This record gives sequence, C-alpha cells and structure tokens, in this order.
Amino acid sequence: MVIFSGHDIQILVDDLNDHASLLQEHGLRLEAVDPNASRAMLAIAHELWEMQKTLGDGRRTLRQAPREEGEPNVKVHHTSTGPPYVRIRDIPEMYQDDFMRYLRGAARPVVDGETGPVAFEVDWLDWFHDRRPDRGGGRAP
Repeated sequence: MVIFSGHDIQILVDDLNDHASLLQEHGLRLEAVDPNASRAMLAIAHELWEMQKTLGDGRRTLRQAPREEGEPNVKVHHTSTGPPYVRIRDIPEMYQDDFMRYLRGAARPVVDGETGPVAFEVDWLDWFHDRRPDRGGGRAP
C-alpha cells in the first residue's frame, strides 16, 4: 500500500484541479462546434473534480487540526460541479483585505446561492502558505 504525505496529496489535488479546469475550458470552447466532445470533456472535468474532492476530504478527515500552527480553520465548501471553495467572510478579518488584493485578476468560482465573494480553496492555501511567489502579495509575516 502506498502512503502519501499531506504535501504529496496537495500536489495531486492541485494537479487534478489544473487538469479539470483545462478540460472545462476546452469543453466550453468546443460546445458550438462539437457538442459530443464538449459533453465528454465536461464530464471528465467533473470526474476529476470529484476525485480532487475525495482526496481533499480524506486529507481533512485524517487531519482535523489546522495544517500549521496559527493557521486559521476556514470552512471549505463544495459543489457538485466544481472544486472546493472558501467564503471570504469565513476568513479572519485580519487576512481578508490582503487576500482579496492577492485575488485581483485571478479566476474565482461562481457558486449559485452564494451572496458574498468566494475563492478557490487552493488559492486560499497558496496565499496563506506563500506558495505562489510569481503572484506576489503573499501573507504578511
């Protein structure tokens, strides 16, 4: 049996998200030209997001405590058609403004029924753990 570390699982989850997003983008572009190919790509993207959700849920089940000392415990939400997301209002106020600045120009999920801004869970984690130096605007120490 292969055992993956939390870091390895996060890399797998991020890769699944990247592949699913790319398939969704291409599937939407193909919709007018080849509806069958479009539906197939969107179905595969959905399956990848479900795999990502399962991996992420397993990781959260094994680790009920925050991943890092001092990391706020922000509730993660799921939809049946997209990757996990967080509500900005659930993030502690001391981080909200800086995180919103980090998100400028970034893709953000659109979730039916949500009344406030939301962000992909991976963006929240990348920002909090300063994993994206190419984006700048990391969390203040």
